[in-house]
Amino acid sequence: MHNTQFDRERIEIRIKIIFWIVVAVFVTFFIGFWYLQVIRGPYYVVLAQENVRREYPIPAPRGLILTRDNQILAQNRLSHNLFVTPWLSKNLDHTLEFLSNSLGTTREDLKRMILKEGNIRSRQPVLVYQDLSLAQLAYISARKIEYPEIDIKQETKRSYPHGDLFAHVLGYVGELTEEQAAKKIFPEAKKREIVGQAGIERYYNRYLMGEAGYESKVVNSNGMELKEFGVTERPPKPGEALRLGLDYNMQQAAHDAFLEKGRYGSAVAINIKTREVMVMYSDPYYDPNDFVPRIPPQIWKDLINDPRHPLQNRTIQNKFSPGSTFKLIMTLAALQEKKITPDTTFFCGGSQFIYNRTFRCWKPGGHGAVNLHKAIVQSCDVYFYNVGMRMDIDTIAQYAKKFGIGSSTGIDLQNEAAGLMPNREWKQRVAHDKWYPGETISVAIGQGPVLVTGLQMASVLAAIATDGIREQPHLLSAVLDPDGKVRDVDHAKKEEITGIDPQNYEFLKQALWGVVNEGGTGGKARIDGFDVCGKTGTVQVIGFERGGNLWKEQKERFGDHAWFVAFAPFSDPQVAVAVFVEHGGHGSDAAAPVAKKIFEAYFQNRKIPPYDPPPFAKNIRRATAAPKVQEEPSDNIE
Repeated sequence: MHNTQFDRERIEIRIKIIFWIVVAVFVTFFIGFWYLQVIRGPYYVVLAQENVRREYPIPAPRGLILTRDNQILAQNRLSHNLFVTPWLSKNLDHTLEFLSNSLGTTREDLKRMILKEGNIRSRQPVLVYQDLSLAQLAYISARKIEYPEIDIKQETKRSYPHGDLFAHVLGYVGELTEEQAAKKIFPEAKKREIVGQAGIERYYNRYLMGEAGYESKVVNSNGMELKEFGVTERPPKPGEALRLGLDYNMQQAAHDAFLEKGRYGSAVAINIKTREVMVMYSDPYYDPNDFVPRIPPQIWKDLINDPRHPLQNRTIQNKFSPGSTFKLIMTLAALQEKKITPDTTFFCGGSQFIYNRTFRCWKPGGHGAVNLHKAIVQSCDVYFYNVGMRMDIDTIAQYAKKFGIGSSTGIDLQNEAAGLMPNREWKQRVAHDKWYPGETISVAIGQGPVLVTGLQMASVLAAIATDGIREQPHLLSAVLDPDGKVRDVDHAKKEEITGIDPQNYEFLKQALWGVVNEGGTGGKARIDGFDVCGKTGTVQVIGFERGGNLWKEQKERFGDHAWFVAFAPFSDPQVAVAVFVEHGGHGSDAAAPVAKKIFEAYFQNRKIPPYDPPPFAKNIRRATAAPKVQEEPSDNIE
């Protein structure tokens, strides 16, 4: 009994001790909380307010753009951007004054940048300057400790290692505009993000731009990072790379040829087997590097005020009459409609009086008696005037449209022109007038209202070379994801032109071989052993009777335009080319030599041995020197 009572007393004592310990703990916590909340509360409120979370976007590196053999056309370089967090500045005007002296800009411009992003008390960093030079970076970094509101971040910027050579294909990039954001032209892009503004950069922006990340950290009122909070980061997802069908050596050959001629215009080459565009050259050009990070106002002003319009991609946006290259369509249409045969002969005396008007041939003395083969080889205009008299304009338009004249090709670029193929309905709709037979005479040699682009004509040659297989030309060959996996791109728009006898294609191709290899107007494009087949064309800017000698005095303004379209080789067509030289004069002199250099670059780069002559050509004496013949303009413009 005694022991039991003693044990109970011991337990009661321990309970009391534990009770008072618990009470002491709670009292201590209460006093501590009271001290922190009541006595030190205002201090910690101020301290918390003086901390701020800085959040920086991490732009995703844009995907590379490569040639068919993986040469880099567009890549990314390291850039340093300047941010200001206005809320951390004790004297923002003083900070902006320092920056304006360092950057060579005005304080007002810097303040406008801040206001554009928010307000002058913003707690988030505001981008005020991109792409600091090394001198600016060194100077600002050396004094950065004096300005905790200033921060410098690294990111990548677009770079084009070949400058202007591929400018019109690649295009350029720029910051998402307010208008683009409002119209949701780039639904994958957010404010301040870089998007493609032209060319491949724009058309395939969804592949190239990737997904931005961010970096977030907490700093105190002195701009010092609070390590205990750490850094929150989500890495960006890089864009996918694009492999194009472009051939660097062929593009360079086109550039060198235009430079040698001292003229401007366009050149297109298409891989006949795949319909990939191998050359897309437009001159005059611009440097897409000028647009990174933003184009200087003076350079932009010079570009948009240049009367030659260097920002236009002449291969797909400029429309011109096809000149004598349209005789290819006329030949197939007239043969198929049985208006003529290969043996049909007309006499060319240098001109012909038709519908109360004299239509001239380019050769003043005429070609004499001419059959269809010779008419194509020597580009006899009088012969095709007679063909035009036998053809109806609606029938001509029907065949032209089979080959894509008057409609866009569907190339994977923005703003492709459709060109124009006139007919009776078009004339009535546009001019409220009927079509006159004399207008068909002009159309028969590719003058009048017929309008084409260089890409359209290259596509026409590719279709003729393959006996009527039309396929959508394209630049993109494959997409490469960041892991290196290759994803082929399907270009399924392929069709066969119906209603044309294969024998007519064969006849035309042999005649085109003769244009280059039988002393015809395209002799300056001849490459021994590779059987270039082509057609020259010359397009008047002003008529002979109305212009007199004016075009001779001011060739830059009134000189004739020059065409040459071709494919090669005859027995195994691989490449189709269309060259257009503005105010270049004759197609034989100005455009054919450019095409020759492009073909040479193709065959030499692949080390392809010469071909045997085609069977029909073995008994034909090839020209041994470039012909003296030149294709002169015809005075047929109404």
